[in-house]
Amino acid sequence: MLREFQEKVRDTLLQGKSTILIAPTGLGKTRAAILPFIEGSSRGNNKLGTRIIYCLPIRALTKGVYEEFENFGIKPTVHHGEKPESEIFSERVIITTVDQYFTAFGGAPISWSSTVSHAVAGATLTSYVIFDEIHLLNPKNGLQLLF
Repeated sequence: MLREFQEKVRDTLLQGKSTILIAPTGLGKTRAAILPFIEGSSRGNNKLGTRIIYCLPIRALTKGVYEEFENFGIKPTVHHGEKPESEIFSERVIITTVDQYFTAFGGAPISWSSTVSHAVAGATLTSYVIFDEIHLLNPKNGLQLLF
């Protein structure tokens, strides 16, 4: 059973609209963000895209989000600077850090071939993207970039 705010978030996102969700710890924000993608995929609703990129400000938060996807029977791919499992963001479900997302969005490092960097940038543009825990970003080092 969903909480009222989770239902509102689901309905808003399934309409293809963006939203900002603010709620206390432990009430189900992660589930509220993931559920519309899962429901939309099962219904053939492509308004959310064919893949989901779940962005976190720090690597330490990856485990909880990973486990939430596993609760839905989905094994996500983790991509962050230490040990990326994904090279071009081609997987259906990706958990990454904000810095990795913006590097991909900008076309990836110069050392990558242009074909790969275009694929990565395209993946970020055609995905359902969740920015979680953005209040943890240091304003001097990246919050402006997020906006």
